[in-house]
Amino acid sequence: TFPAPYFYKVYRSVGTSSATEFIYQTPPSSSLYLTENSLVVTDLDTKTNVYSYKIELYSNGSLVTKSNIASSVFLSIEPNDNRMDLSWNFNVPWSNFKYDIYKLNVNTSQFDFLTSTTSKIYSDSNLINGQTYCYYVVANGTYLSDLVLDTLINFSQQVCSSPYDKTPPCAPVLTIDGSCELEKNFLSWTNPNQTCPETDDVMFYNIYFAPIEGQPLQLIVENIAGAELTTFEHSLENSIAGCYAITALDSLRPDPSGVIGNNESLFSNIVCVDNCPLYFLPNVFSPNNDGQNDLFVPFPYRFIKDVDLKIFNRWGHIVFETTSADINWDGKNKDSGEFSSDGVYYYTCLVNQITLRGIEPVELKGYFHIFSKTKPFSN
Repeated sequence: TFPAPYFYKVYRSVGTSSATEFIYQTPPSSSLYLTENSLVVTDLDTKTNVYSYKIELYSNGSLVTKSNIASSVFLSIEPNDNRMDLSWNFNVPWSNFKYDIYKLNVNTSQFDFLTSTTSKIYSDSNLINGQTYCYYVVANGTYLSDLVLDTLINFSQQVCSSPYDKTPPCAPVLTIDGSCELEKNFLSWTNPNQTCPETDDVMFYNIYFAPIEGQPLQLIVENIAGAELTTFEHSLENSIAGCYAITALDSLRPDPSGVIGNNESLFSNIVCVDNCPLYFLPNVFSPNNDGQNDLFVPFPYRFIKDVDLKIFNRWGHIVFETTSADINWDGKNKDSGEFSSDGVYYYTCLVNQITLRGIEPVELKGYFHIFSKTKPFSN
């Protein structure tokens, strides 16, 4: 049905999905049994590429049949902390039933059998970061047919790489105790080395902060040394309001590009603290230069940015105004420079409070008495 001469054509492509490039034809043969049926292809970049092949059989110059596409095994290595994660892929028309993994023995310069697996992934653990390790994989396959000799052996390329720590630690868990009286925030957090099974090499912590809720957190304290140091006191000027997060950093690691740095965890939970502003005005003062209550000032206050204060006499004229939260009015009329007479005065005061949400104005209205010719009153 299919007379001589016989020959094969070989096709190849980069990748696993096709084989379209003609690369070789066997010499014609008068016997199919004696027709050349093997080929060694050299000068390939097997480190970068996987190659697929297809064979066509010709009888008397006509195509008789062709094989399915079959590729070599392509091995990939993903370095990680003290381990190498191996994975491989291929496209073959037979079934692979196991994969033998070989590892270079640096003492003998030979590849030793490491293990066998039925999976297409394997992690080689307990390695030394920064040291080079080399591997290849041999796939063992079968057509599950009595007509074809088993086992089909398919080699990967040899791949070398060095493990390095690229896994960030688990994030700490943050808690905060804010003290309005001390005007400090006391931060504490968990040590991931003690709370997270995947983390064992935390070395530092970073603290991030934003004074207003919703703003991006900014790094304010860097590389707090020591995994066991899990507390920090933060003092702000005239505020304790803000949001915080903590990150954990592991030991220094060089990556394959030569960059040396630390793996940083994700943010911890974000915890926010608000101010508890205070601002009250007295109801009397006595500007008589006796050293007591000579100035109209607020009671001790906290977390106030500024004010917009206006003081009126009984006829509604403004006798004093200021934006200073300290006020420090000596009782003199802003226009005449004379001391204001005794009596009742009224005020409106817009107090700009510093809060977690930003500046929040609060309006105060009230009155007070000036007693300059009598015994001073105590605030």
